[in-house]
Amino acid sequence: MLGDRDYMKEEARRYSFGGTARRNMTAMPVWLKLIIACVIVFILQKMSPAIEEALVFGWSTFTKAYIWTPFTYMFAHGGFMHLAFNMWGLYIFGSMVEPRIGGKSFFRLYIFAGLIAL
Repeated sequence: MLGDRDYMKEEARRYSFGGTARRNMTAMPVWLKLIIACVIVFILQKMSPAIEEALVFGWSTFTKAYIWTPFTYMFAHGGFMHLAFNMWGLYIFGSMVEPRIGGKSFFRLYIFAGLIAL
């Protein structure tokens, strides 16, 4: 079986959240941190339209000189289904890609891809 192989045991151990090694935020995978950040930003967006306006990327952000929006728009979402499908995709691909390229490289890839998608 696949679960009997050494490399599968190591991967399962790396992402088990019940163990003592995974109790702090720094030990969490980057893809999970990004999902948590996006959900928090989505909740803040829905609580205050001013926060949403300050985060999203658009023509009004150019006129107000919100220079941070090319980075913050990656965490903002238009609705619950938009958030749900994006986070599902981040979970699927992040959990496969991050172990192979590392957490820092995965975060750089996420930011770079978001900037390219402008």
